[in-house]
Amino acid sequence: MIEGVAEQLPADGVTFDAAVACNTLCSVRDPFRAAFELHRVLRPGGVLRFNEHVISEHRAVSQIQRAADATVWPFLSGGCHLGRDTLAELQRAGFVIEWCERTSGIRAVGPPKSYVLGSARRIDEPIVQTGRP
Repeated sequence: MIEGVAEQLPADGVTFDAAVACNTLCSVRDPFRAAFELHRVLRPGGVLRFNEHVISEHRAVSQIQRAADATVWPFLSGGCHLGRDTLAELQRAGFVIEWCERTSGIRAVGPPKSYVLGSARRIDEPIVQTGRP
């Protein structure tokens, strides 16, 4: 077993053809850094499949999600943040979103949740991170 964290993957760059993130980027401390690391370890043309919590496109729901994130939800859910704009973080890290589907649901327990299921590809030219964004 190789131990590591999403923000500093224990792998050389351009190592993998594909990666999967499932309810991960909503829970890491630094979602941009985790997305950047996924981009770094994928080969040019490599694909990332993802299924993540994201901020709702509906204003009232997004306000509830942000309020939950600012109070007890991350503590109760293992660090999960419902109000993150994961698609924007993936794009900022250098991925091109090939397709995605948004869904949402209200459960009996917890705040309303919005999800995005999709596929992104590493662009052919690696990006260079120059300090913290």
